[in-house]
Amino acid sequence: MAKRPSLAASMKAVAREPAEDSPTPAAPMTEPEPGLADGSASLPVATSGSQTQHSPTGEHPSAGTGYRAKTREGMKRLTVVVPPEDHRRIKRLSVDLDRSIEDIMREALADLLQRHNA
Repeated sequence: MAKRPSLAASMKAVAREPAEDSPTPAAPMTEPEPGLADGSASLPVATSGSQTQHSPTGEHPSAGTGYRAKTREGMKRLTVVVPPEDHRRIKRLSVDLDRSIEDIMREALADLLQRHNA
C-alpha cells in the first residue's frame, strides 16, 4: 500500500508554484559582493541583538522553515517538558472540555501571570 502524501509537502509545493495568470517577475541583476568566493549575493540574517549577518547562500532567512498559520503571526513558541502522567491528564481535560491543549495552556499561563502580577 502506498504512503499517503504529506499535507505539509503539498502546501509547500503549492506555495512554490507561480500563479498561472500572473507573469513571473525577472530577478534583478546585482553586482557580486566583495568577499564572497562564488560571487553570489547575500541577504541579511537577523541575529540576537541589533547585529546583522549575511547569508552566503542568498536565501531569505525564513526560506524552508515551512508553513506558518496566520493565527500564529506575532506569537512565540514556548515548550514545556512534563511527565507522561501530566500529559495524559491534560489531554483528557482537553477532550472533556472540547478545547485544544494550546487553548487550555494559554489560559493556565494567563492565570499564573495574573496571580503573580506579572
